[in-house]
Amino acid sequence: MKVLILSSNDDAHALAVGKFLEEDGVEYDLFRYEEFIERTSFAYTLGMPERRCKIERDQGRDVDLCSYFSIWHRRPGSIEAGSFPEAWISRMVEQEGRNAIEGMLYSLDCLWMNYPPNDFACMQKLVQLEIGIKVGLKIPETLVTNKPELVREFFDQCDGDVIYKLLGEGSNFCIPTFEQP
Repeated sequence: MKVLILSSNDDAHALAVGKFLEEDGVEYDLFRYEEFIERTSFAYTLGMPERRCKIERDQGRDVDLCSYFSIWHRRPGSIEAGSFPEAWISRMVEQEGRNAIEGMLYSLDCLWMNYPPNDFACMQKLVQLEIGIKVGLKIPETLVTNKPELVREFFDQCDGDVIYKLLGEGSNFCIPTFEQP
């Protein structure tokens, strides 16, 4: 049995799990998306007699995606293209790289931990609330708007008893931090 951990060689958690897997006789590989364009070549075939889904690394330890029993989507990093004469070319190469690696990975018939499409859906607060309502959970009155007058009206209807939340987890990283004096 083999496990692919989508993370880096300096991720202490991934390395600890890798050590545990080795002690249990399970082979594992680490792979990070940053490697994909600059330091690898790949081949993926469909509708051909021989199925290929392989990433060949410059430094060895090739990644035969069809050989994994399980994939742990830990911290895969991001696709990074080298410099090109025009910025749009870099963005296009990065987007195509993302489409290639994610298409190959998501098409695999294996056990996933943190399957990215499901992980993404779990981070959508509005989807979570809608599902909560469908399964019978009591959801507080909720307003999502960019209209200040609706916010004032909602605030008054609730006698000021409201909570403000960001919709996306990543939005927290957009807010500047200030050091305390």
